[in-house]
Amino acid sequence: MIDKIDEKIIKLLAKNGRIKLSDIAKHVNLSISPCQARLKKLENQKYILGYHARVNYEKMQKAHVAFVQVVLSDSPTLNSNINIIPSTMRITSARNPIRGIVNSKQI
Repeated sequence: MIDKIDEKIIKLLAKNGRIKLSDIAKHVNLSISPCQARLKKLENQKYILGYHARVNYEKMQKAHVAFVQVVLSDSPTLNSNINIIPSTMRITSARNPIRGIVNSKQI
């Protein structure tokens, strides 16, 4: 379970994944050491799954997004093998006969 301080840490990181630990500590009124311990706990408990860059695909002229309909007889096969496509962003389940929709961005 997380408390209000943990929630505030998560909100700060969601807004700016590159925020300095010292700045997080100031915002939540903690010293750096307990703030770092909370951050590590949130990572270990999978509240924070990672830190990512927001890419401007339009500027890169790579703004092509494809929604591909995938029909398989075995939907777990789709979920376990879809990561072989490096540009896969998301898999959305759908009702029969469509097993899933793959959202992919060309990079």
